[in-house]
Amino acid sequence: MDNKIILSKIIKDNSLVITEDGKYKNSNNEFISVLRLAYELHNNIKIKSTHCIIAIDSNPENLQKENLLMISTLHKNAMSPLTSSNKTGYKGVSAIKRGNKTKYRATASKWVGDFKLVVKKEFDSAIDAAIYYNKIIVEFYGSKVYLNEVEDSFKVLDDIFGE
Repeated sequence: MDNKIILSKIIKDNSLVITEDGKYKNSNNEFISVLRLAYELHNNIKIKSTHCIIAIDSNPENLQKENLLMISTLHKNAMSPLTSSNKTGYKGVSAIKRGNKTKYRATASKWVGDFKLVVKKEFDSAIDAAIYYNKIIVEFYGSKVYLNEVEDSFKVLDDIFGE
């Protein structure tokens, strides 16, 4: 099916309106992901809120079934760069004050069926926590994730992938 036909069916079936900036809203004035609706249309399913749809070729206008991939929102977060609000400077690492000591917690999570698996471990240094986060996130999602840039991470990844 042609992209224009898919899009017009999605707009009609879901009563969507196009905003000035090219985004789509439903009748409740909520922004709607056309990729999600296209995936649901192609596969005749309703997607859980814990998942999202990405375009494999990074082109959000390509609504072909083979270009749409369902991933967990946790996986999508792993594929995103470090946020500016992170105070440790490392993705997946938070600082925890206990008295006059600071510990650093590495946290990584993924969905396993209907259950959220969360791995947390505390370290004395932010770098050790960042290395641990890198190791776990790669084990969870493979190599297409944003990693913390720390020297020892490459050795850890070599150990995981046997390179």
